[in-house]
Order: sequence, then structure tokens, then C-alpha cells
Amino acid sequence: MIRTGSGERRVSLAEYRREEEAAVERGEPWVHVAAVEGPELSLGVSQPEEEACAVRARQQGIPVERRSSGGSAVLLEAGDWAWSVVLRRADPRVGRDFARAYARFGLGVTRALGSVGVAAAWAAPRGISETLCLLGPRGSVLEASDRVVGGCAQHLTATTLLHHGVLIRTLDRGRLSQLFDISPEILTRHLASLDEVGVGRLTTRALATQIGAALGIPVEAGV
Repeated sequence: MIRTGSGERRVSLAEYRREEEAAVERGEPWVHVAAVEGPELSLGVSQPEEEACAVRARQQGIPVERRSSGGSAVLLEAGDWAWSVVLRRADPRVGRDFARAYARFGLGVTRALGSVGVAAAWAAPRGISETLCLLGPRGSVLEASDRVVGGCAQHLTATTLLHHGVLIRTLDRGRLSQLFDISPEILTRHLASLDEVGVGRLTTRALATQIGAALGIPVEAGV
């Protein structure tokens, strides 16, 4: 773990996943947000280790981590946000519609962006790529200025729901193009970073607070 000069907490994906796993084991309501050290590649639970993007990432010295949820790969650059919500499976906040409740679980994210003047909404997936999750065919994506700036996924155990997502604060389209074999033109048309849409004043703590408030979950003091 490192902290930037502004005090922002940055962690590796491996450390962040360990924190998530511990929270799922505890099974208590939990909200957490951190910026990642990056660049790092997150694979979906069912993607093979030899997925082409993972092979290319390792060749470039980029760490590859596997998450417990579905979907496909996400490249996180330094400073991008990872956020997580944990609820007991029987908690009424999970609801019978949890498999389609991306906008409900991500309401705090859209409120946080709105607080700094960025209009964002959870929308249908683009269905452009089978390997790049933010342009994939499943789930839901976060859009701002008509482009994708984040995504989310879920993992359900016998007792607990983990709902987690990413927010892209910076975007290296050249690296994305190399890893996923997608033209820079398509990436420019469909993806944007939060920095590009003007989210500079939002802090990690403010984002976590909004996510927790929308779901009625206290936020860790150390965020």
C-alpha cells in the first residue's frame, strides 16, 4: 500500500482482493474504495490464464490478477478507483432483483459524480469486445458524456453478495489497443476517463461516503 502526497490510499489489486475476500468471509455490510497502484490487469473468474490480453500484459511486465466475479478483463491504470459493497445474502438491501440491480448498487457512484458536476448513468453494455469488460456484452456500464467510464460485476456465495466496480480516472488508449487488439478509433469513440469528463475534485473519501450513504452502510474510517 502507498499513499500519495494528497493522502490518497493506493493499493495493488492483490491487496485489494484480499481485503474483499476478508469482508466476504466476515459477511457484515461493508463499503470500501481505494485507488490502485496500476497498471494492473484484472481477469474475470472464468477467463483462462492464457487469454491473449493476459499474455501480452505479462510480456509488458503488467501484473495480472483474477477476481471472483464474472465478466472479462479490465486494465486499471495508476489512480483508477476500485469500489466494493458486501451484504449478507439475506439482507433486504440485496433484493430479489440483485442480478439486475446495477443502478441501485451503483447509485452512490452516480451521486458522487453528480456532486462534482458530472452527469453519469448506468447503461446497457456496448457489446463490442468479448475480452475487454468495459466494452463487453454483459452486465451494465457507467456512462458519462456518452462514453463508458466504469463498470461493475458481482459474486454471490451461499451467504454473501459482493458487488464491486471500477472507475477509470486515466486512460492509456495506446496500451489498451495493444493489449486487447482494438483500434484506437473505437476506444476513443466508446471510452473516456473521469479526468477527461472533469471529475478532478472528487476524492476517494467522498466517493466512499456517497456509496455508503446510498445503501445505508457506514464507511470505513481508513478510506
